[in-house]
Amino acid sequence: MILPAVVCALVAAGALLAQEQPAAAETPLTAQDRLNQYVRRTFSWQRMAMLGADTVVDQLLDGSHQWHPGARGYFHRYSSSFGGRLVRNSIELGAGMALGEDTRFQQSHKHGLFTRLGYAASNTVMARDNQGKREFSYARLAATVGGTLITTVWRPCSSTPEHYFGEIGSGYFSHLQNSLLAEFTPDLVRFGKKMRTAILKK
Repeated sequence: MILPAVVCALVAAGALLAQEQPAAAETPLTAQDRLNQYVRRTFSWQRMAMLGADTVVDQLLDGSHQWHPGARGYFHRYSSSFGGRLVRNSIELGAGMALGEDTRFQQSHKHGLFTRLGYAASNTVMARDNQGKREFSYARLAATVGGTLITTVWRPCSSTPEHYFGEIGSGYFSHLQNSLLAEFTPDLVRFGKKMRTAILKK
């Protein structure tokens, strides 16, 4: 039961992201492009819907007494997660502009599952400079670490080093999810269409 649910969730996430305007690969970012990307990543209904779904999963799997149960706890979790996204994306926007980094997750256009998986995984920590060369993303590092430190102001959590490192790791895992979705969204959408066609034919 878990595997079909995961597949359905990935297909749904891919379908949602497919409705967003895709980033043009190898196209240098203007200041307006960066702002548009920031607004889309932070406030688009697709991203807000995905955040709501993520919050439901967190609510179901995390029985921590630090959060209220029921609708009140869900609202607090959702607000906290959105605040974290707002902080991280804002830091990444400013740092990306200052450093000239293009932190968009773009498709590799490569062939082979493991080759594409490797590219998507490397995109977690990589970005492109103004010449299109891939390099370590200091803007994403600043956003991940800075977001972790700032969100502890309002989140009910411990202040131990283990917690901070765990949150930073969780942040990079989230980047990995986004990179994988960017790489495989077209495949997920095609799979979803085939599934829908097969179901309608029955």
